[in-house]
Amino acid sequence: MSDWDTNRSPFAPMIGTNYIPTAVELSRLKAMLVHPMNTLSSLELDIDHAQATLDALLHEKQRVKSYVDAHRALLSPVRQIPPETLAEIFAQCLPSDPPYGLRDLTKAPLLLTTICKDWRHIALATPRLWNSLHVHFPGHLSIEACAKRVQGVIAWLERSGFGVVLARRAFFGGERYTADNSALLSNIFPRVPCLQAVSLQLSIGNNQYSLLPCNWQHLTTLTISSAMNADHALDVLAQVPQMRALDLMIDICQGISHWKDKATVLLNNLSKLRLSFLPTQLLRVLRHTAFESKLLSLFGCIHCPALQSFSFSCPNMLLVSKLIFVSLPLVTLEELELEMTTTPEVLMECLSLTPNLISFKFTDSTYRPKAVRWLRPLHDLHIVSLTSSPSNLTPCWPRLESIQILNINTGTHPTQEASSNFLTLAALTRFLHSRAQSSLKTCHILFQAQPSFSKMELDSLRSLERSGMNLRFSYLDNPNDTEPEFDLPDTGLVLIPHDTAICKQISW
Repeated sequence: MSDWDTNRSPFAPMIGTNYIPTAVELSRLKAMLVHPMNTLSSLELDIDHAQATLDALLHEKQRVKSYVDAHRALLSPVRQIPPETLAEIFAQCLPSDPPYGLRDLTKAPLLLTTICKDWRHIALATPRLWNSLHVHFPGHLSIEACAKRVQGVIAWLERSGFGVVLARRAFFGGERYTADNSALLSNIFPRVPCLQAVSLQLSIGNNQYSLLPCNWQHLTTLTISSAMNADHALDVLAQVPQMRALDLMIDICQGISHWKDKATVLLNNLSKLRLSFLPTQLLRVLRHTAFESKLLSLFGCIHCPALQSFSFSCPNMLLVSKLIFVSLPLVTLEELELEMTTTPEVLMECLSLTPNLISFKFTDSTYRPKAVRWLRPLHDLHIVSLTSSPSNLTPCWPRLESIQILNINTGTHPTQEASSNFLTLAALTRFLHSRAQSSLKTCHILFQAQPSFSKMELDSLRSLERSGMNLRFSYLDNPNDTEPEFDLPDTGLVLIPHDTAICKQISW
């Protein structure tokens, strides 16, 4: 190799420069390159021969490898797994969040039908893979597209059993074709007599859901996100004795005249109740006292002794001046969620009647009637009652683990008398610090405007966060962006957001 070292060449000083050889030097160069060029040609011939030999070996290797792989596949352990075991593995592949099957080829169960013929056969023959379904009908779909989707729904559900559909959970949602929705559900429900969980996000002709041919007595979970007549809601409740989790939206201004004639609905297994009341034009002419009396009558018709979780949301143009759900078993409640315009007295009564609360969420209505725009329902007095101190050794809600207060104003008045009409940052910080060694784990506060914490308060909050308490403070920052409409497999599902674009996080 040293023969080809350019540093030992007689022309080494000229190599890599712009030097122009003389005529004599050109002759010497040509004579000197004869032997190297012959050697290079010889090497290229040897390489070509070696490459041909290598190509032949590689080709033969591929032939042998294909032969081995084809036979080794027969030894694959997965071939020895019985179909019933594969079916169990397939069932573990189903999504858990959301807990509904999706029309998505990248997710189970449809993904399992695309792997191979045998897996497709096992997947289609495993009812458990097809006993839940999310269906959404976006407003832009044509009638023909909706009809095809209906046929797909029926084919999906028919896979959940042999002759009888064994589907346990179904989600239906959409924004149009109200008349067709009734026909759709009437076509599907008789095919799924074993349904236990139903979520409806679509309207039917008259919203008389109780008339649908559903096996109501088997249902344990029901969500209806379209406002229904209040009497119709009670008719539904009367048909679901096994209900455990219920989420309804009720138009309070319809069907409110005959509640006193309704029999009490017994829901002995109901542990989770969520009721939302939709505002209508009629509410603008109803006095809030009349509105409250209607709600008191409604709650008086519901008997649910095992209730542990309750969520209440009502129109924000009316003031709720009474604890209208006082007839519920508040002593057993562990979770409470309120969204309403109310008074400090109502919140204080709620504090005293729910001693076993573990989770509390309160959302102050963003819109207030003109007469009560001054009203701030959450005061320092409420937070003081929750604060452990030498003067309050038995604070309310001793088991509290999570508290969320959304859309609140804070006061910064210099006197204690004035500040008692507001929730102050100082009182909030003292409350969190007093619960640092207790069961409280999470606190989320959403302010209407950016709050101004003192340095001492910030230091205290940082210390709590370092000790493991989950603190999330943010303030409103509403964008004007609108999202385009999509028709994805999970469009229409109600998911719990982890963060929101309408608020800004407060960093310590």
